[in-house]
Amino acid sequence: AKTFSSRPRCRSAKSLALARATEAATARSSRSSLLPGAIAALMEFINFLSSVKDEQSGSTPWREAMRSLVLLLAPMMPHVAEELWEQMGEPYSVHLQRWPSYTEGLANAEVVTLVLQVDGKVRDRVQAAAGLSESEARTIALANERVKKFMDGRQVADVIVVPGRLVNVVTK
Repeated sequence: AKTFSSRPRCRSAKSLALARATEAATARSSRSSLLPGAIAALMEFINFLSSVKDEQSGSTPWREAMRSLVLLLAPMMPHVAEELWEQMGEPYSVHLQRWPSYTEGLANAEVVTLVLQVDGKVRDRVQAAAGLSESEARTIALANERVKKFMDGRQVADVIVVPGRLVNVVTK
């Protein structure tokens, strides 16, 4: 199996990270017979690739991402995957190729979108480091201008943090 550089340039870093995450999700889903999870990960990957096609098409990371996508599609859509494989000019039969390997560290996102809520209503979304602690997430939420605006001088009763996903500021 080919390996990918962990330090690609520009947006290719995101496409390779998403490829690794998709490979990890598909592998986990196929091991536990959760086909919907594998399909969801593949659709997210396809949507991302569609959004960067114009700027990355033809580059090495693009070809590797497409190769990985077709390999991951093969168990679920064997005939379509075989046709795509042939059109890509790859060696005979996608089904005779090794399953894409992934490194768990590369499959984990470096940045997550943190949803900021005030009294259960979404007020903002911010990008934050994936390993953010609860206290750091709380600090980010309470310092956010949109959160402050919707608190409207009310006191904070509680701050509920779902690590890596959301922060809900409950007011009195």
